[in-house]
Amino acid sequence: MKVRIETQLQVTPETFWTRLFFDDEYNRGLYQALGFQAFEVLKLERHQDGRIRRLVRAEPPVKAPEFLKQKLAQRLSYLDDGEFDPRTQTWTFTNESNVAKDSTQIGGTIRAEPTPGGALMVVELDLNVKAFGFGGIAERVIEKNARESYRVTSTYLHDYAGKLGLLTSQA
Repeated sequence: MKVRIETQLQVTPETFWTRLFFDDEYNRGLYQALGFQAFEVLKLERHQDGRIRRLVRAEPPVKAPEFLKQKLAQRLSYLDDGEFDPRTQTWTFTNESNVAKDSTQIGGTIRAEPTPGGALMVVELDLNVKAFGFGGIAERVIEKNARESYRVTSTYLHDYAGKLGLLTSQA
């Protein structure tokens, strides 16, 4: 399942990448706002050519129908492994869940495209859950949760950036 989520941001692409996306304080607050039980940067590598590689372990809240929660039967966590390419201004990532690793593939890209008012954050996800009888349901639940997470992310980002005076406009 391919999913595209677009969110208008009142920060420039440069601000998004250099002042927010990789900032420890911003991320701690964001993942708390998203209701995560844990968020830990396991590795952060900054290369001379501007590439940034980051590996994160996160424990999201489980927002799913009860029968899916029962299938999980444990605390859900995932490793988010990604790399920022400064030439294309693109974050490319994969998520590896601690549950159903072999039957679940989640990955995608994030871009911040310049607009007159700041940036358009474009998230493109590729979701694939191979589970007889409920793979499609699981994909739709993941999509719904992703859309809600990026809605919360937008609100948090604007509040945080506003406090630092980073917004392109105070609309």
